[in-house]
Amino acid sequence: MPNQKSVVSWLSVVFVISLLAVLLLPLPRSGGTAVGHAAGIIGSLLILLTLVYPFRKRILGKKGRKNPITTHMIFGLLGSILLVVHSGGVLTSLTVSLVFLVLIVVVLSGISGRFLYSRIRRTLKEYQQESSHLKDLFQKRVSEISLSDATACFRFDLSFGGFDLEGTAGEGGDAPTMRQCQELERTAEASGDVEYSIQVYDAVQKLFGKWSQVHIYLVFFLFALMAAHIATVVFYGLPWL
Repeated sequence: MPNQKSVVSWLSVVFVISLLAVLLLPLPRSGGTAVGHAAGIIGSLLILLTLVYPFRKRILGKKGRKNPITTHMIFGLLGSILLVVHSGGVLTSLTVSLVFLVLIVVVLSGISGRFLYSRIRRTLKEYQQESSHLKDLFQKRVSEISLSDATACFRFDLSFGGFDLEGTAGEGGDAPTMRQCQELERTAEASGDVEYSIQVYDAVQKLFGKWSQVHIYLVFFLFALMAAHIATVVFYGLPWL
């Protein structure tokens, strides 16, 4: 039986295919029909169920496995697919056009944000683990070498992990010790590269945190537009009755 993550992946593909189908192919238009309205009603209810996730997270304080985001995405994708079917690719008014456009932006931003954010978090964690390993290795190599002997090392300047190292070499230093100095330098350089990568990925992760706030605002804007669209349809009468 497929897990929730694979279901989200397949539903994402179905959403993109259904979106392209209603926009590019000469399919029978479902908007205004009984089937179209049924798809719209069910889709809207499923979209409303996406609010369960932020409610449980921000009000009840339930996170992680107690409140999986994949369920939130499944409801959102199923509802969005039905709303695309409901529209039939026919944008009859400004409100309908805005609902359709904002729906696409919300879904695509949610999909890309979720998968990219997960990848960024995973990569950042890997770099942090590698950085911790390099720091331990650096400290180990520092303990194995004596910098007091001026003839032992070539000249180098390193600052890493709280250590400030300076060595002045004369010619004819001890070869094994010089090799240790070179290994120490390479470890520090590798750590510097990893630390830089951590800074970059951390900045991107914070940027995605801000983007998630934009995603939330777009969701509420979508609900407002949907409410206006539903009110307009009800006021002017359902054409399929």
